[in-house]
Amino acid sequence: MKQKIIIILDIILFIFITLIIISGIFISKSLFSFFSIKSITNIKQLHTFFSWWTLIIISIHIGFHIQQILSILKRKLSLFKTKTIKYIIFLVYLIFAFSGIISLSKYSIYSKLFLIQNNNKNNYIIKGNHYRKQNKNKNQSKSNILDTINILVLFSGSTYYVINLIESKKIIYNNKKQFNVLNCFFIYKKYFKLLNKFLLFNNYN
Repeated sequence: MKQKIIIILDIILFIFITLIIISGIFISKSLFSFFSIKSITNIKQLHTFFSWWTLIIISIHIGFHIQQILSILKRKLSLFKTKTIKYIIFLVYLIFAFSGIISLSKYSIYSKLFLIQNNNKNNYIIKGNHYRKQNKNKNQSKSNILDTINILVLFSGSTYYVINLIESKKIIYNNKKQFNVLNCFFIYKKYFKLLNKFLLFNNYN
């Protein structure tokens, strides 16, 4: 079942990356100067939509392979066999995960993932046929990279722990320990609901 899900994720990832490339080409004002500002804005929204979903799908995909990575590390390094390292890894994950939730709130990720109109207007400078977002500080790019890493760790780590929870003795299907996609779906559904409530609460404040 896990292999089937990974194949589905690969297909979706391929489609989304293709759409990112296509929408990125259409955004180019030098190639499509005849497009109106409204058309460019709509394409940019779609480009952002595909980009965020691609990041999350990549994160989930990594989460499916974390167990294999840890198994290799355990074989190569005896240090990873100790419980202390497990606790340290979990603690590091919690720090990144908390930072990832803050990053999601910062970018209003919920509205971007589901194409919900946001009342907050982005500040753009119009210069000829080119548009650029105002940089509030010189460390903008570094901050974006860090936020991306935080979100990546949040979703990949949560996927790993959800899979572990499903495969553990706590969730049993037909009296057998196995991966069940329905259990995975319901757990992730609850996870997204809680995350959404947190993000909406932060946005209102």
